[in-house]
Amino acid sequence: MANMRREVAGRLADELGEPSTKTRTLGLGVVIALLVAGTGWVIAAPASAAAGQYSVTDLGTLPGGRTSIAYDINGAGEVVGASDFGSGSVSHGVLWHDGTITDLGQRGGPSNSSVAWGINDDGQIVGYGRVPWTPYEKAILWENGTMVDLSMARAYSLNEQVQVAGGTNPSPSSDAVLWEAGTTTYLGTYGGQAYDINNRRQLVGRYTPCCPYTSYGFLWENGTVTKLSQMSVASGINDAGQVVGGNVLWDNGTVTYLGTLGGASTSAYAINNGGQVVGTSTNASGSWHAFLWEDGAMQDLDTLPGGSRSEAWGINEFGQVVGSSTDSTGNSHAVLWSRVDGTHDVAVVSASADPRVVLAGDPVTITATVRNQGDWPETFDVTAFANSILIGTQTVTNLTPGDSVNISFPWDTSTFDPGTYSINVAAVPVPGETDLADNELSAGVVLILPNLLVLLRTIQVRRF
Repeated sequence: MANMRREVAGRLADELGEPSTKTRTLGLGVVIALLVAGTGWVIAAPASAAAGQYSVTDLGTLPGGRTSIAYDINGAGEVVGASDFGSGSVSHGVLWHDGTITDLGQRGGPSNSSVAWGINDDGQIVGYGRVPWTPYEKAILWENGTMVDLSMARAYSLNEQVQVAGGTNPSPSSDAVLWEAGTTTYLGTYGGQAYDINNRRQLVGRYTPCCPYTSYGFLWENGTVTKLSQMSVASGINDAGQVVGGNVLWDNGTVTYLGTLGGASTSAYAINNGGQVVGTSTNASGSWHAFLWEDGAMQDLDTLPGGSRSEAWGINEFGQVVGSSTDSTGNSHAVLWSRVDGTHDVAVVSASADPRVVLAGDPVTITATVRNQGDWPETFDVTAFANSILIGTQTVTNLTPGDSVNISFPWDTSTFDPGTYSINVAAVPVPGETDLADNELSAGVVLILPNLLVLLRTIQVRRF
């Protein structure tokens, strides 16, 4: 069985910047010389441990598959990529979420493949697949379970406005392409592909201006192409306009050398809005390992147990990283790297009930504000009680660290006896949470009085 990593990822990794001979031989001394010459280069710290400890999770394959790869992850933790499924080299685009892998399918035909490259926070996915009975490929947008063709050959990335970066069929005369709202714009980048797009409608990729036929990274914005001569390919861009590719970070003309994991080469593939960069780099023994670069330090994300090679292709705003790693059998599997040293802490920061005095049967509204005080997005339940009686439960989904949300519970008092009720709102502890003192808060006391009108009607009914 052919290895899907070679069939799908290997071919595309060449385009996305497996380091060229020039990159491999660019030593630190050369970089220092460039800095002295006033070229705008900045030297980052050498490879060392960045803050944070990460665990690696094998995302698995489609049933019967041996290999898979993950390319992107959104804020909800949804991961996209490709997996084979026991049919030779054929692979399908897939979605991993909450421990489940979903086959996104392909266009049909006996041996057609597909691959999913990008996903936004609304769960819209782009990629491409082979056109039935032809050697050609066509871009795909997966949305709400529907597969839609896009007017380009390959789609690699999309933003929250569903503006898509891609290109025509790779060839010496290919062109990078922007697709938006049914309109295709050719970027004028001969021999190029667009690999990423941010929410400011800036695109980056690779092109080969003639002549000589040497590839360069580019930044496209509003019809203007900026040549990024310091990199042979620009693979990722964030909303601040910072660009990564090869072994450098480009920021408004300033280039920062990312360093290595102790070897000679680095290929950066993605950058999030926090400036965290991921990719793959050689270590002292020459093995390619996935890395996370942050604040001038590069951290080895390591491999699956027994594995020898890994690469990181995508990162979301919470620092969750996806890519692939070989395992002890030598097969390459999609993986997720997650921080394990952050805190989990949700809290109820305010709670109230209104009105405080009611007649039996009158409505009461209980309101509360809950906050995520930890380091991870959290999904959890919030409950409201009157004494020990449950009033209601609300679910908070993917609450971002540092953010708060307001919740209200309608309380129908018609089934409650007159009396005094203590109201409490509680956030159900999330896994790993240790600070539970702020998970529950009193909303005060509500007094339910007898409804005299109901009482009189009851007396009248009994009287007659």
